[in-house]
Amino acid sequence: MPFAERLKVLYRERSQDDGRAPSLRSRQEKPDGAWSADQVADFLYKKMGEDKFYAICPHNDVDWETDRKRMMWTMGDVVYERKPQSRWLDEFKEESTETMSKMKLGAKQLGSTS
Repeated sequence: MPFAERLKVLYRERSQDDGRAPSLRSRQEKPDGAWSADQVADFLYKKMGEDKFYAICPHNDVDWETDRKRMMWTMGDVVYERKPQSRWLDEFKEESTETMSKMKLGAKQLGSTS
């Protein structure tokens, strides 16, 4: 049995009847755009099964392309020593919106496996 499948079985066994972790079982509500714990776990197992190191879970509020652009901007916070999560700050809102709207991200880069 592949490693990801073994983890999934172990998770289901430890989370008892309904497949959710005990701490999440009583929590019925979540933000509209957020994924459920089960969706996150299934996505993680899928990526592990594909032998991927990073598993960036999408959500329901924006598309994957927008998420990728936001991640690129946020990496710029580190590289250019901006304040963390600068796109939310008034002094960077206009620049971040304009920069991300002009970003052209390809499907993959040299050396990428996806």
